[in-house]
Amino acid sequence: LRGINPNGRAKMTLAAALSEGLGQDVRVAGYVGPFVRGKGWKEQPVEVNVEFDSLFVPLLTRAVPFFRDKIPPELDIAGPLSVRAKLAGLLARPQILDFSVKAPILGSSDYNAVLNGSADLSTTGVWSEAQLNGTLHLSSIDITRLQGTHMFQDLLPIALSGEGEVSIESVMEGTWNTLRLGTIVRARNSELRYGTWLRKPRGTAAEWSSKISRQENRFVIHESLLTLGSSRIKLSGVYEHGSRARLQLRARSDRSDLSEVIELFPAVQALRATGNLHGEILASKSL
Repeated sequence: LRGINPNGRAKMTLAAALSEGLGQDVRVAGYVGPFVRGKGWKEQPVEVNVEFDSLFVPLLTRAVPFFRDKIPPELDIAGPLSVRAKLAGLLARPQILDFSVKAPILGSSDYNAVLNGSADLSTTGVWSEAQLNGTLHLSSIDITRLQGTHMFQDLLPIALSGEGEVSIESVMEGTWNTLRLGTIVRARNSELRYGTWLRKPRGTAAEWSSKISRQENRFVIHESLLTLGSSRIKLSGVYEHGSRARLQLRARSDRSDLSEVIELFPAVQALRATGNLHGEILASKSL
């Protein structure tokens, strides 16, 4: 600590080794103060940069209680985690002006999840009410492992299944209950199924470019574009999850190759067709 002054800021530098046999893998540098009399250390103003390098999750959560309920064990982070963040304001209710998290999730040996952004907890200090802005990149994600997480079990229909890998890029904004997402999902070398009536085989290029907004337990799918092979389908709808989950979708195709569309539906693959498909379908289903 340098320049300790009750009326000013003190410069702080901290470095530590949480992992035995490794170098310093924790670094905190910045300023503390001006000190507020009669307040605990969590109520003191700070402006610091925090870095955690090559830390395994069990070590991190044991050493830093803050992370114990922030990293779901079902993500199966098998390798070291990297965290960088810039904090300002009160420690109990900080503004995380800039953060970057890299992790090998769902059993991957490489960094296949990268989250960048900012979070404002200055109002209540509660994560569910924090204002979030960020980007999420997931690459080479195993579909089967992804479906095993509680988050996707709650959000996705039970009838949806698959094997192989997908990649996801997402831009997010808002609080957890009012989140707005712009997302691109790519799945080429994977097989996706919905029950017994819809199947995307391996090798068929698939991409879903979507805009989704959340309102408590209700997700609104704004007009999005689903590309399957050469077919382009515009999708929109509403998904309500919970004890009485329901999905309503509107699909519109202005010009799709009918022979390719039929290949996606096992029940009609005995049929053969040529030409183009123009149509609009509104479907509603209780899940």
